[in-house]
Amino acid sequence: MKLKRLPFFCKSMLAALCLLGAGMTFTSCDDDSEDLTQIDRGAPFDPSQPVYITSFTPSSGGYQDRIIIYGSNFGNVKENVNLSIGGKPVVIATIRDNAIYGYVPSTAYDNVETDTDAEGKEVNKFTGEMHIVVSDGYGNTQEATAPGVFTYTPKKVVGTLCGSTNDYETQGEVFGSFEEARGFAYETTMEFDPEDPDMLYMPYDMIPGWMPNGGAWGGYIVKIDFKNQRVERAISASKFGNRRLNDITFTKDGQYMVASVCAWDQQERTPSIYMIKRDAKGGFSDNSDIQIACRFNCSNGICTHPVNGEIYFFGYPNANLLRFDPEDYFAGVEAGTWTGLQADGAYEEVFRVFDVNYTSWLAMHPSGNYMYITCDNVHTIYRSDYDWDAKTFTTPYVAAGTLGGYGYKDAVGNEARLANPHQGCWVPNQQYIDEGRADIYDYYFADSGNYCIRKLTPDGVVSTVAGRGQSTDGNLWGMEDGDPRADARFRDIHGMAYDAKRDRIYTCDPCNYRIRYYGLDSVVDENTGDDNGDNGDNGDNAEPQGAKFPPLKPAAH
Repeated sequence: MKLKRLPFFCKSMLAALCLLGAGMTFTSCDDDSEDLTQIDRGAPFDPSQPVYITSFTPSSGGYQDRIIIYGSNFGNVKENVNLSIGGKPVVIATIRDNAIYGYVPSTAYDNVETDTDAEGKEVNKFTGEMHIVVSDGYGNTQEATAPGVFTYTPKKVVGTLCGSTNDYETQGEVFGSFEEARGFAYETTMEFDPEDPDMLYMPYDMIPGWMPNGGAWGGYIVKIDFKNQRVERAISASKFGNRRLNDITFTKDGQYMVASVCAWDQQERTPSIYMIKRDAKGGFSDNSDIQIACRFNCSNGICTHPVNGEIYFFGYPNANLLRFDPEDYFAGVEAGTWTGLQADGAYEEVFRVFDVNYTSWLAMHPSGNYMYITCDNVHTIYRSDYDWDAKTFTTPYVAAGTLGGYGYKDAVGNEARLANPHQGCWVPNQQYIDEGRADIYDYYFADSGNYCIRKLTPDGVVSTVAGRGQSTDGNLWGMEDGDPRADARFRDIHGMAYDAKRDRIYTCDPCNYRIRYYGLDSVVDENTGDDNGDNGDNGDNAEPQGAKFPPLKPAAH
């Protein structure tokens, strides 16, 4: 059972007192002397009498908000009470025969309607029916439904889209529906298909080897299909010679996926960049035409300029940025002269980043004005500005962190400290848009060694937005979902992609074998009508930890 930790403090607990009616009063947070086993919790449940919910307060709220339900014949054993809102179980903290004190579960609604806000804009209104079933523990039950409905307010949370583990972590890899899918155990990056916002692709960085049955294995590409809510293998490892895959991008027109391979089996002649054409169904699969575009000795991150279309990839051995033009590639292939070798002009070096053996990921700004080079093993993010006249990038400079400065610190520029930062993504900021700023994007990235999602603003400010939540085991890492900072924990996350359609950020949590998200817990999918799109594994049935609940006082008779 996953433990939920709710960071409510004494001030907020005291504020709740004004909501409580006579017959259910609480002492201060500091009163720990009372023996709860001796408190009068009212009469036990009588299965011969009906159960009633007369009211609840507040009438609206979001995930982990406190709620009090009033009524009668609830009994005094919370384990015998099944209380739900919108079909989702409420976490019950304390109970007496005429009142229940609990927490609103995630996605606590079973109905979505279109409403208008104060500005006249159409918005989704989420409401849920409140239902209770009380048992005497011997199979005798009574149930009731509350008058009126609860209005659910979506909140930004960390959740699990798909994936899970068994007690021995022997669940293996399973392709199928979001509920069935297992695996996600390898380092990866993530990219949404520019032609299909419901398709997310992930290239696995699997070190080549041989399976016990003699078959070869290596990096392959997985797709997450949001429309059909399935996870499938898209392209097999054999299509890339069973080499490690590091990253993917797409050509400017979106018709080709471009894959970066980290391998050196043929030195400078090793296939390093692959061009993958859409198949007959318009997607990417083993039926796609896959050709070698560039030969190089181990490449990492790759990205495409959104305006001019040239493709950049990062070379690991010399820590250099390399550039090739797809137009040259297509012309050379048609003429039969394309070799993919740098000596033959297939690609060129743009610059080097001060040292060798940098594992780096590239993030092209949506405007094309600059890119970030996120250097994993030196804990630094560089920025390189685009020279529009020369159609290339200029010498990079530090945007966040400091060379070799492993650590954790939210700060500005080179005062910030990072730990093995991985891929990031660009997310528009509505405040910047309203203010008319030239740069409207924040850069969110997976700070793998710090077990969190962090944000780098255009002004160079680094802050933590999710992860490193309260711990019951002494570790900063974990697999808990919930409030982004108070509860959520990650472990060595890799890859990150922004889903503009659902306003969520996805990341792969390979040590926890899950695909996690940061964003609103309630999303209405236009394709399926599904009201959330995740597997609901937010630990809502778990007992909250860390919060001190005031003890119940005896009822006044």
